[in-house]
This record gives sequence, structure tokens and C-alpha cells, in this order.
Amino acid sequence: MIIAEELHPERSYNGNLNYILKIPFDAGFLNIDATGFYSYFTNKIVGDFDTDPNKIIYDNLRGHAISQGISLNADANFTFPLRVMAGITYMDVYETEEDARGRQQKKQQLFAPAWSGTFLLSYTLPKGFSVDVTGKYYGPMRLPVQPADYRAAYSPWYCLANIQVTWKSKCNMEIYGGVKNILNYVPHDSPLMRSFDPFDKRANDPVANPNGYTFDTEYNYAPLQGIKGFLGFRYRL
Repeated sequence: MIIAEELHPERSYNGNLNYILKIPFDAGFLNIDATGFYSYFTNKIVGDFDTDPNKIIYDNLRGHAISQGISLNADANFTFPLRVMAGITYMDVYETEEDARGRQQKKQQLFAPAWSGTFLLSYTLPKGFSVDVTGKYYGPMRLPVQPADYRAAYSPWYCLANIQVTWKSKCNMEIYGGVKNILNYVPHDSPLMRSFDPFDKRANDPVANPNGYTFDTEYNYAPLQGIKGFLGFRYRL
């Protein structure tokens, strides 16, 4: 990790607009929440993952950065014991900086998907039982890659979904269990480059490593654990 120069405090100008709508209907009510947001950053402190795969170079951005987008969330509650929530967000996050020729260059932020969202389905059953299905989904995001990297520069669409069953007693005790990452999603490409050579002792071998890859842990964008079960106990005071 390299600090290129004395870092100056970041400054930002922010604005957002929020609209809330409540819609009652015979079987329950629906809440809709829409938000637009905009942030303009000066003196932004950025970590450069692209210049050298072996280094993270921190410096103040010689330009500006912008984070802007819109989100829409809906929450439906019914007269029967069902609750449904869903949300979607679009973000445009990038930075602009002068290159060696004095031209402004735009670069998308790493690990910042343009599209993302969440969802929840919750149903209450008799005798203290309830079932919850939750999840998040993500669109393509830019990833740090090495020169001539065989891995994709952008991640694919993916979803992380979970299910949980909970039993609540009348004495504040809860027993819960379920499955995480039901879809068993793990990154398709290796998140670790040359994991067998963490100190790059053989990175300069032109035969075994003709592309000059170096040890790299920066690429990962999703959990490395696939589907797994869990069981827990909770007591509320």
C-alpha cells in the first residue's frame, strides 16, 4: 500500500429528492418510496488498483467524482399474514481525471454495479412459525484485472438468496434455521490469482507464467462459500 503524497480531506456536495406514496386497498396497503440522489466529490481519496497489480496507490483525485442514481422500493402488507418487499437501485458512479496529455478521462468505479436490488417475502404460520425468503441481486460491476488477464473485466449478473424458518415461543425464546445462498452461487473465475505463489517467487518464469501474472486477491466480488445450512437459538430479554 502506497500513499503517493500528503492526502487532503475529501469534500462533497450532495442532494437528494424523496417521494413517498401510500396506497390502501381491500387486502392491505402498499408503500412506495422513490429517491433520486447526486453527489459531487472534490479532493476524493482514491485507491488505484489498476497501475500495478502488486500495489494499492492512494492519492487525491486530480479531477472530480460523481455518484448519482435513483432507487425505488415497494413494501406491501396484507390483511392475511404476508409481507412482500422489493427494491431496485440504479447508480452511475465514476471519476474524471486528467491524463498525461491534459485530457479528461472518465473511469467507472470499481465494485460499483449499475443495477442492484433486494427482495423479501415473509409469511407467518400458525403456532408461532414464520418463513422468510430474502435476497439481493447485483448487475455487472467493474473489477481490477491484470494485463492479459483471462478473467472477465466485469462480473456477471448474480443473486444471493436465503430462506429461514423461525419458531417463537410465548416466553421470548426463538429457534431458527434455514439455508443461505440457496442458488449456490460462487464466482465463476478464480478470485485468487496464483494462490500457489503468494510471494511471487516464480512470477518471472517465462515458461510457467508467460503472461507475467502476479499474486492477486483484489478480484473477488461475491461470497466464496456456496449453499450452506444454519441453525440458531435466540432469547429476547
